[in-house]
Amino acid sequence: MKKILIFLLLISSCNTKESEQENIMSKIGSHYSSTIESKNDSLKEPYSTNEESNLSKDTYSFDVFETKNGWGYQINKNENRYIIQNHIPSIPGIKGFTTKEKAAITAKYILEQVEKGNFPPTVNRKILDSLKVI
Repeated sequence: MKKILIFLLLISSCNTKESEQENIMSKIGSHYSSTIESKNDSLKEPYSTNEESNLSKDTYSFDVFETKNGWGYQINKNENRYIIQNHIPSIPGIKGFTTKEKAAITAKYILEQVEKGNFPPTVNRKILDSLKVI
């Protein structure tokens, strides 16, 4: 009897995880994930890292997506949405990046800041200019 209960608990937990992933994907939508088509391999997605720390082991990645105002990015932590940036940060208005590559460069910079423990990550016009994304 105990084995049957354990088996049923395992099955129900697996189904819950799948339904949570489906729920997230329905909220995100298929237009949020893409692969950067670039000759520069350092910009290809998904970018992820799995650095160990004394506190926890987190995996970060990013996705680039098109919006009605240009391009944006999403930072993921352990496959869950962590940060969604629909427009260029630190720039007044709601203008998106002009290209996928520029959004990816910024996402990679923000991802590195988060991995260093800088949360919330910050970026200003000077940094964006040095990254050549504005």
